[in-house]
Amino acid sequence: MTSGGTLYVVATPIGNLGDVTLRALDTLRTVPLIAAEDTRLTRRLLDRHGIDVPLTSFHAKSGPGRMEALLEGPVYTKPANWRGREVPEILMSGNHAAIARWRRDQALRRTAATRPELIARNTLDDADRRALTEAGFPIGGEPMAH
Repeated sequence: MTSGGTLYVVATPIGNLGDVTLRALDTLRTVPLIAAEDTRLTRRLLDRHGIDVPLTSFHAKSGPGRMEALLEGPVYTKPANWRGREVPEILMSGNHAAIARWRRDQALRRTAATRPELIARNTLDDADRRALTEAGFPIGGEPMAH
């Protein structure tokens, strides 16, 4: 048995495209393919938020076998360069746990650099402490100013 991917079900706004959540946008940015009931409306949502992910149709009247075709369909990769920036290899790996950890580490580093007082107020696990220390922001009584 091969290991499979992850299926995310993302609720999108019906009326106002601005009503979409940040979490939904983050998920839509990280998936290799989006299957939508109404591709025209979904394309407008993706374009508005600068999301460049392949989009395909999937709805109640999709023909027999459409679900299997989606589940067994081609694998899409993200470009190695996005808007002139090199995309970190971890973001192209498909390893969602590693991507989540990388994003958390990046957020901690930005917060430590710009708002170190917020770090002191949060509960950090060992991985958080390690990421901050590796980035030059020691914790545990030592100053974090850079």
